[in-house]
Amino acid sequence: MKVGSDLGYGFVKAVCGRGPGEQVMFQSVVGKARPRNLVTINTSTLENLHVHIEGPGIDGEYFVGDLARREAFDTSLTMDEDKVMHENTVVLLATSLALLAKGAETEVDLVTGLPVSHYVKQRVALEQRLRGDYTVTFMSGPLQGQQRRLVIRSARVFVQAAGAVYSEILGDDGRATGKPIVLDDGRPVDLTDSKIGVIDVGFKTTDYVVLERMRWVDLESSSVNVGMNTIFRAVQRELNRRFNYDLPLYNVESAVASGEIESAGKKYDVRPITEAAMQAIAKKILDSISADWQNRAALRAVLVAGGGGAALWGYLRHWDAMYLMPNAQMANALGYFKLANSGHGASDGTQAVVHPVG
Repeated sequence: MKVGSDLGYGFVKAVCGRGPGEQVMFQSVVGKARPRNLVTINTSTLENLHVHIEGPGIDGEYFVGDLARREAFDTSLTMDEDKVMHENTVVLLATSLALLAKGAETEVDLVTGLPVSHYVKQRVALEQRLRGDYTVTFMSGPLQGQQRRLVIRSARVFVQAAGAVYSEILGDDGRATGKPIVLDDGRPVDLTDSKIGVIDVGFKTTDYVVLERMRWVDLESSSVNVGMNTIFRAVQRELNRRFNYDLPLYNVESAVASGEIESAGKKYDVRPITEAAMQAIAKKILDSISADWQNRAALRAVLVAGGGGAALWGYLRHWDAMYLMPNAQMANALGYFKLANSGHGASDGTQAVVHPVG
């Protein structure tokens, strides 16, 4: 099974194809499992992921995703910069792969990514950490009562934002399509033969990279520790200041999405607070990138990816030749999946070159 997995700080996204059951996404939240007195009647849903995982350096039961947020005492987002040594990395990856696996035992060729700022130091260690045999037993969730053995025989790590580019230039078979993107003004841009920028706004970080004819330009590529979580925390602080309402962070996400909160039976419009936070954070992102992209006019296109990129699109769209990627939140995972099917690409992910077919 060829899999592209984006182990984001906010959500895990994994792809092994385009068909039913071949893509999965859930919150990157993990907690130790505990006995529950009252269990939801319908436990066979993605919102009720309770798994036992056994593998290299891990053996335990966990609540994952929405169930961890609701029911775990020690709920945690994987916000550590060092993903290699964090237990949650393996829990989230193994769970997502097991949900995609079609049989009791599955061999996996995996492609995933790291933020630009962590890539050089952590790539090799993460590739080594992820390889191995894992057994995932579903105590509840879509595969309740079933077990999956996963043999991750290969793991390759690319730069996160670069993965999104490959979702555009490769087909699902891993071969270059030769098709350009088309900007809003109708201009076609061949990404494989141009100097382009990519802005990938995630939950914790925003990665930005420059590629020239698909060659990595290190001088103009980096990360900034600003993302959707920054917005949620800003909204949380403002709600507390205005209403003396200390809303848990995961409820802030819902409030931002719906535009309102309810307290003591009253509903409050939080859209002005949310819009002010989004505008400020988008400006901070663009200001940070501008320091490294001083010759921005040389970029034929600036691709915007990530769930945060889609959410902030209206606030980020101030430069020429900007392009919001289709299915922006899944763009990296889709790109990794296509790379997993490709015979091209350097193992270090920084100079992967593909050539149009035909």
